[in-house]
Amino acid sequence: GGWLYFNGRARDARFYLTFMVGLRWLTVDANLTWARPRYADSSAAGNDIPNTTARTGSLALAAKNLGVWSGSLGAAYRGSTVLSTDGSVRAPSVTTFNLRVRIKPANK
Repeated sequence: GGWLYFNGRARDARFYLTFMVGLRWLTVDANLTWARPRYADSSAAGNDIPNTTARTGSLALAAKNLGVWSGSLGAAYRGSTVLSTDGSVRAPSVTTFNLRVRIKPANK
């Protein structure tokens, strides 16, 4: 994880964390981001940067080598998106899920 700073017209204080564990049969992958994207110069209209998201995250689990079975489960989150410089107009947050199950056919 760490902090990122951008100079110039825009500035962004961002913390990100990535975590991955791999075992013989299970893999876990997690990503989190907290950001504060803003224009460096404040104005009466506001300093939010349109079309930016402050929080995102994902978590995935994948299982393999379980005989004929394997599969994965994932979830991803994107926080609300700022659509105006004053932050008064926002798109809603979105969460998605994915599931995959596989049965390996028997060798003949």
